[in-house]
Amino acid sequence: MVKTPQYVFRGTTVKFEGSMHSQSLPMTSVSTHPVIALWFAKECMQAYPEKACIYIAETNELLAFKKNENVLAPLEREIAYGLKPADFYKHSLGYISVQVMQEALRKEGIDSSAIARLENLSFLCSETKDIRAKKIAKIVTEIKQYLKND
Repeated sequence: MVKTPQYVFRGTTVKFEGSMHSQSLPMTSVSTHPVIALWFAKECMQAYPEKACIYIAETNELLAFKKNENVLAPLEREIAYGLKPADFYKHSLGYISVQVMQEALRKEGIDSSAIARLENLSFLCSETKDIRAKKIAKIVTEIKQYLKND
């Protein structure tokens, strides 16, 4: 099981309720790594350029929910929480745009300029270097002023 960090990230589109499978379980997949969540949001930009975003949640707000992982958990640094995506959003700090996340990462010397598509997501995830918890906390502090909750 992935060690639980202070924050988790979900790259998606604004208010996307998840697949039918996610809704029926219920299950919401998130990443412990902001860049990996960004790859998923950038992939969403292909179809929904104005709605792609990254939701951010503090894990202490998700303690009541069961944690699981899937076979790609190590690659995607994933935790799957036992709640529907729509409910996850209610427990999140909010969401930011792809551009805001990219700028915050750039300021920390992290390149996130790659184009993400479904066919290269696994490759991008495998090439994504780990980030220390302190740096992730600094990135989140930087972007909190841009969080939206609509």
